[in-house]
Amino acid sequence: QLYATMQPATEVGGDFYDFFWLDKTKLGVVMADVSGKGVSAALFMAVARTHLKAIAPYCKSAAECLMKLNNHLAEDNETSMFVTTFYGILDTQNGEFSYANGGHCLPILFGENNIVELQSKLGIAVGVFEDADFSQEIVTLKPGESIFLYTDGITEAMNVDNEEFGMDRLTEVFKEKIAAKDSMEEIVQKVVSNVREYAGKAPQSDDITCLSLRFQGVQA
Repeated sequence: QLYATMQPATEVGGDFYDFFWLDKTKLGVVMADVSGKGVSAALFMAVARTHLKAIAPYCKSAAECLMKLNNHLAEDNETSMFVTTFYGILDTQNGEFSYANGGHCLPILFGENNIVELQSKLGIAVGVFEDADFSQEIVTLKPGESIFLYTDGITEAMNVDNEEFGMDRLTEVFKEKIAAKDSMEEIVQKVVSNVREYAGKAPQSDDITCLSLRFQGVQA
């Protein structure tokens, strides 16, 4: 199961998410946030997304994919823009989720009895300079476990007192208001509604983007 939303702060956004089949059993999923705002960020986002989807099917790992994407974007990058990127690959046959992180927010892994941040070495944002290295990480999901990916528009959402929503409040939403049996749509909507409620009348300062993915287990 999978559900996602992106709510831009302006008419065009610089966040993006995507998901696509790499073969019959492996699903690629990405969450990313381009530096800057407006049309220039949206254009850079479109280039990054196009390159990633073209590269991904031919890469042996998530880390290799980010390395190649980084080199494409860093070459002749006259605008000096960059994109924080989390890219993962779910093997739907066994629940193995391999991933690499290019300077992005750490996703949350949650299930019946656990709510934890996925651990990874925080690589540099994609597009800063060529030949950057990215670490490969692997976690195996149990049937029913989910991964929640998001951009900093969630945790850095401000209220009228200029206080951020923060990681602690996001974790509390999962502990207090989300059940493991909730659908992916329900989880995404609960997170976004809690962020909106916290922000109140404060203007939205950044794109709000998140995606929830559940491994159901191998179907007979």
